[in-house]
Amino acid sequence: MTESALRAAPDALSVVVEGVSKVYQMWNSPLGNVVGLVAPRLCRPSREFRALDGVSASIARGETVGIVGHNGSGKSTLLQVISGILTPTEGTVRTEGTISALLELGSGFNPEFTGRENAYLYGMILGLGVEAMDARMDTIIAFSELGEVVDQPVKQYSSGMVMRLAFSVAVSVDPEILIIDEALAVGDAPFQVKCFDKIREIRERGTTIIVVSHSTQIMVELCDRCLLLDHGRLLATGAPKWICSVYLKLMFAPESEKARIRREIETGVAEGDRGEKRDDADAAGAQDDEVEYASRGARIDNVRLLDADGMLIGALIRGETYVVAYEVRFDIDVAMVRFATLLKTLRGVELGGLGFGEETADTRSFRAGETVAVRFRFRCALVPGVYTLNAGVNALVDGERHSLHRRMNATVFEVIAMDGREITGLVDFGLQPSIERLVRETVG
Repeated sequence: MTESALRAAPDALSVVVEGVSKVYQMWNSPLGNVVGLVAPRLCRPSREFRALDGVSASIARGETVGIVGHNGSGKSTLLQVISGILTPTEGTVRTEGTISALLELGSGFNPEFTGRENAYLYGMILGLGVEAMDARMDTIIAFSELGEVVDQPVKQYSSGMVMRLAFSVAVSVDPEILIIDEALAVGDAPFQVKCFDKIREIRERGTTIIVVSHSTQIMVELCDRCLLLDHGRLLATGAPKWICSVYLKLMFAPESEKARIRREIETGVAEGDRGEKRDDADAAGAQDDEVEYASRGARIDNVRLLDADGMLIGALIRGETYVVAYEVRFDIDVAMVRFATLLKTLRGVELGGLGFGEETADTRSFRAGETVAVRFRFRCALVPGVYTLNAGVNALVDGERHSLHRRMNATVFEVIAMDGREITGLVDFGLQPSIERLVRETVG
């Protein structure tokens, strides 16, 4: 849903953030800090830090929105302002419905209390009474997998056990707005699966969800829309795939290119274009738009798909063999080179890929001016649909590994089926069914 659509239906909004800034006063010394707080007229702050700078956004009821950005971009601060933990210096925040915030899991637990006692305390902080917690306690304990340990002091728990308990309480509140800050990597792998299933269940109930994560894959799979924050400012909003692509483009860009890339993201116009701005609706719908990273000494060209005979092809037949092909021109001397490709759905879900090169003796290093042909041969095992692929190259430069060039959604292709097999999911694993009658019952 675009911002214009949200403005047209204000009664359907769960969260409205208007011109929100959060400013922290900073002094040059701890003494100045103390004096400035006690007697601000005697000691004024030497500078200000704007954790948020004029952020405005609207989130619809039942929408799942992700927030991405570099460390220090203001993601957690925005969540704390929305949840009411922090008061904005400027602007307003309006929320409709009860809020449960998974910010710093277990940070409010008393180490001397048992897990059960802390669960009651945490639940009450989130707005539940004793009777409501009584009704939920068995479910909370079962979900957290703490068993009898729940009646032991929390100071004896591992950090993972504390986080599991806090997560279990927070998702049991049945909130209308659920806020999650990097809390989806809780516990071991089986428990993480439970967490994601629980989040999806909450989402299907129509709960508004706001999530912060550095995992772009989580954002693509879980969210309806994403916001990109940069140094406290809202740089862009749009479809998760597009936002995550331009976020990574900005993160991996050389410092000399970042200002230009920020302008392109914010305005929707690349330098050299005709100046036609792409609005949020266009950005949200541009599922197959290519995002090209700034070059750091190499250039990927002519990305294409070939059939087994080397002929250019646009539609792939499931079960047949094909080749991902591209060329790379090096502008600098490089060592320990890796070439890569990645196949994805249109929404951006990563299906599979490969990086290779440095383990092969004749592709460990290249000189400036060289051009190489890169090929990835594969059997198409995808179900019918439309997909995209990435191409990338990285290498050691001055002792550190850098992405030299990357092209996201470099080409779009369609998969069709000619064999009539009824395949579910996204990948055909070539499953071969068989049936053997074990017992034949006789009817007397």
